[in-house]
Amino acid sequence: MGKEGLNRREFLKRTAAIGGVLAAAPFINPVISEAKPLVKLPSRIVFLGDSITMDGRYVNLFEYYIRIHYPEWQGEIINMGLSSETVSGLSEPSHPFPRPYVHDRLRDVLDKTNPELAFVSYGMNCGIYHDFSEERFEAYKTGIMGIANQLKERKTEVVMLTPPPFDFRGNEKTILADGEAYSYSKPYEAYDDVLTTYGNWIKETFSKKMHVIDIHAAIEPYKEVCYDQDIVHPNFNGHFVWAHALLKNLKLLKEETVKVSVEGGMADSYAFEEKLPLSFPEKLFGEKCPAQLKDMLAEMNFTTLKIKGLPAKNDYSLFVEGTDFKEGSGKEWKKGIEVGSLMAKLAAVNDTTKEVDTLWEVVQQKRGIYDRALLNAIGHGNPHVEAVPLVEGERVKTELLEKLAEMDGKQGFKMEVKPTA
Repeated sequence: MGKEGLNRREFLKRTAAIGGVLAAAPFINPVISEAKPLVKLPSRIVFLGDSITMDGRYVNLFEYYIRIHYPEWQGEIINMGLSSETVSGLSEPSHPFPRPYVHDRLRDVLDKTNPELAFVSYGMNCGIYHDFSEERFEAYKTGIMGIANQLKERKTEVVMLTPPPFDFRGNEKTILADGEAYSYSKPYEAYDDVLTTYGNWIKETFSKKMHVIDIHAAIEPYKEVCYDQDIVHPNFNGHFVWAHALLKNLKLLKEETVKVSVEGGMADSYAFEEKLPLSFPEKLFGEKCPAQLKDMLAEMNFTTLKIKGLPAKNDYSLFVEGTDFKEGSGKEWKKGIEVGSLMAKLAAVNDTTKEVDTLWEVVQQKRGIYDRALLNAIGHGNPHVEAVPLVEGERVKTELLEKLAEMDGKQGFKMEVKPTA
């Protein structure tokens, strides 16, 4: 993004300012706790990978979280994932077209996007769904080392990801005709072992040189809910686990803390409108978040509300939008009670979802229109990628940024604190 784009994003320097007081309200002083990330969030972040990255939902979720919890960040995330691509340069004969080879386009991608931070995710296609062979493994290693070296030359910070799981179901062997080879349509049944070998090499080779995140280990315990009929591409749940793994391993997950002071003793009630971080409502999952992923969702939404000034021995209830929301003693409220998960449930059925919906829509549309247009304009080798012309993609991106400018990045709730009857 050029200087003009950065200026347009100055609106993202959102503060934790309080909404207007609705009644004889206390003095309110919200504080957001500081995280200590392992990476700085630069102005240009690029994701490189195959069809799972091109799908982009884990990238969208990652950006959604960053824009909520790091409002001072004014950068851009660009998804350069490409379906069918490999770093090995290999392609099975039955593939509809020769698989694209990332090194045929890598230099152009880096020249056009100029990333300061790059996420690299390859492996699923690189063994071309065959059993293990040293020759294919060497091709994979050479390709990954080539990406790492080019990024190092450019002084780009790198986050290297292991391949995700291959979710083969059952123990039956793939049935091949005489002379037929394994392929994406008839994969080797133990292909996950091949990907595990590739991932172990990633960890052993790069862990002391750059950030490495084991996506295979992150998704493996939750495979039951992370894949549908497609045994290669994770569903939304899988992308959510993937995004959570990125945020958690890079220590980008933040605990948001909002402090409210009640001065002059406790009256019958105090009403105020507090601005809280946007949430990950369950509706992003379709119907609801699977039980296995509830703890991850809670971590994404972690917000502590602290109320100072309430007599410690008494109990008090927090009412949100008129609903009896949470109860605790004065001592507990002073220490802090986690309310983010409850706020996410409220946001799922409340009109306050407008900003949640807008942000999610902007992130998805920018990725699907502008990023895809840029991908095609640079060139890649996959004949089935459709996109608008780049000039149209740039126009859409400008409109989306303007739409984002109308948001304040926080959602307000009418809250009231009352002594518990």
